[in-house]
Amino acid sequence: MSLLIHIKPGESLFIGMGSITNRSDHRTHLEINGDFPWLHQKEVMQETEATSPCKRLYLTIQTMYLSEEAEQLHETYLAQQRDIKQAAPSTAPYLKKISDEIQAGRYHKALQEAQRLIEHETG
Repeated sequence: MSLLIHIKPGESLFIGMGSITNRSDHRTHLEINGDFPWLHQKEVMQETEATSPCKRLYLTIQTMYLSEEAEQLHETYLAQQRDIKQAAPSTAPYLKKISDEIQAGRYHKALQEAQRLIEHETG
């Protein structure tokens, strides 16, 4: 799989548990080959930013994706999902889409759906 990435000056790209940072004054274009987890800096949530149930779910999915240790966090993910759904039944369609993506192994798409869930949470 070939991935074409554009990184703005000062922006980072996270690949697995590592990162690449553009230290130049110009946009950098990279072609990366292989099958690996990746996120743009703007998609990465820090632990201190996970201040709501939906944001904590996003952080769990992000960790599952980047660390490639999804099995170890699956129970945490399920408990968080269950708690969110019980507290706010209107989140069910979002949680279903997230679960579908995770079951298919598409964690990056699951994170995109989790971002929509956060937007729903914040109104």
